[in-house]
Amino acid sequence: AGTDGPIRMCFATGGGSMGRLRALAPCIVVALSLGLGPLHAAPGAPLRVLLLGGLNTHEAQAAQGPGQSTLLVKRILDDTGRFAVDVIDDPSTLRPEALAPYAAVVDNWSNYPAPDCPWGEEAQRALLAFARAGGGFVAIHASTACFPTWTQYRDLIGIYWEEGKANHARIHTFEVKPSPLDHPVTRGLSAFTITDELYQRLTLGPRARVLCTAYSAPEAGGTGR
Repeated sequence: AGTDGPIRMCFATGGGSMGRLRALAPCIVVALSLGLGPLHAAPGAPLRVLLLGGLNTHEAQAAQGPGQSTLLVKRILDDTGRFAVDVIDDPSTLRPEALAPYAAVVDNWSNYPAPDCPWGEEAQRALLAFARAGGGFVAIHASTACFPTWTQYRDLIGIYWEEGKANHARIHTFEVKPSPLDHPVTRGLSAFTITDELYQRLTLGPRARVLCTAYSAPEAGGTGR
């Protein structure tokens, strides 16, 4: 989902395995390069991106070692040549001066199903101020299910998981269709297939705009929508 103005992206699939993160890579790259490039970098200059890692509770479920998914996201972005990526493993250290050099923050940090954000008020205020000032923010997979008690974070990501309402189908292959195609994030992006767990019954915030859709097949445990 994206909002008018600065780019905010929420990728609700793609976090469960290395292969599935690779399959989602075009979306992440397009979101950052097309959505943020004209705003934050001179032509040809790499965009500086801060990647939040250090904890991802889904890694254990996917039999991954600590930090493996964050390393993969960094490699995906590095390999494009379009981004200069720094990683921090402790988001509680976020401060305005630390965020100032970056065009975007990519969030691969998750403490789901814990309800609260342990980063501290200073880090939370710094991230929100960064976004209000025009910085980009991309949340990946389980990051969209975090912090139900931090309402501003849910406003930031636009579409989110609510416990007891949202769920996902079994892992299966499905088509993702971008629309509308005149948005800076989806312009030039074709439909693609991915093998993943498709989130469903997510809550869409009032200012969010859906940029990609997929059919949730009943035979895979989906909603039929």
